[in-house]
Amino acid sequence: MDAEVPVQQELEAREDGATPFSARSFYQGDPLLVLLKERWRLNLVWMVGGVFVLAELVLLSYITIFRWQLRPDGTVRDALDLLLLGIAFTLIFLIYVLLPSGMAEIFTTLRANGVIGGYRQVRSASLSYEHFVEQVILWVNRRWWLGTIAILNLLVLLATLVLQPSDVPLFWQFVAFLLGYVPLLYVLSFVLLRVILLIVGINRLFVLFTMQVKPLHADGSGGLGSLGLILWVNVGMIVAISLAVLAETQLFPYDPDLELMIAVYSVSVVALVIGWLVLPHRVMLQARTELLQPLTQEYERAIRETMPSIRGDTAAIVAGTERLAALQKRYEQVRESFPTWPIELVQMRGLAVVLILPVLISLLPALFDVFTKK
Repeated sequence: MDAEVPVQQELEAREDGATPFSARSFYQGDPLLVLLKERWRLNLVWMVGGVFVLAELVLLSYITIFRWQLRPDGTVRDALDLLLLGIAFTLIFLIYVLLPSGMAEIFTTLRANGVIGGYRQVRSASLSYEHFVEQVILWVNRRWWLGTIAILNLLVLLATLVLQPSDVPLFWQFVAFLLGYVPLLYVLSFVLLRVILLIVGINRLFVLFTMQVKPLHADGSGGLGSLGLILWVNVGMIVAISLAVLAETQLFPYDPDLELMIAVYSVSVVALVIGWLVLPHRVMLQARTELLQPLTQEYERAIRETMPSIRGDTAAIVAGTERLAALQKRYEQVRESFPTWPIELVQMRGLAVVLILPVLISLLPALFDVFTKK
């Protein structure tokens, strides 16, 4: 059954715009999440715990049977690297499971905060906010994303066979690929797909609709604080990729998988900067400019009106000066109270930690050697 049918039915039932967008709408095109959440009805703890155990078993089997590059005696450091790889994949899987709920929360919160204004395109047919989110949901659930992921898996398989010749029989290499690469590529592809489509969707939202930023909103970001989810998603991706690269460089110094991890890391950093900082900052600046424009025009008009009074009596000069001072004070007060970054001081500290996180993680091997050195 096509994923778009249940999604369309659910969206049509929400025409009043009062019902929150559901996480279910954002993963109907993902057979794995449908299986885990709706068929098997597994809770988050069982899913994450099971994935961690399976990841460790697959990694151990893959390394010991198909690509033995560890020392025969096996060291504590080897066990640590296996643990880091398992944690990295589990963290990516956790993001994969929670991201649809986060996307639904973002679009629901933006509407609840009242920051979505009217449709900008006057000459074209009017588009409601609910129908815009419907378009985003339909894009997320396109069936041809699965075909793209299948092609990606095929390309990675061919590259593995060509670039990593092995004495292991082809059948067992294929089995190892199915157990190791396919789940990783599937989960990682859907995470990146959803993050990219979320950023593109938010960008289109800012272009198509006017934004009514709330200067005194409790989130400290003018009502756009829900976009902070993009920060935490990319923080998780950066941590996971950093752990994976750290472990891979120790277990497989010449593994071409590192290129894929570095590419994912780069996408995560770019998504963090663009999705969480650049786009909201641009919209908030535009909203502030639109709000200050009437004050600017009034100030210019007051200057023109009061200029003749400089040759008149003192009372007219004082009145004109006070009027200009009041307008200038109002302008500065509004400008200073209007947020232009979707970030507070506490979040700024978190962003600084994110930027230095790879450096801190890279120090783990040195610290481990210090504490285990006899």
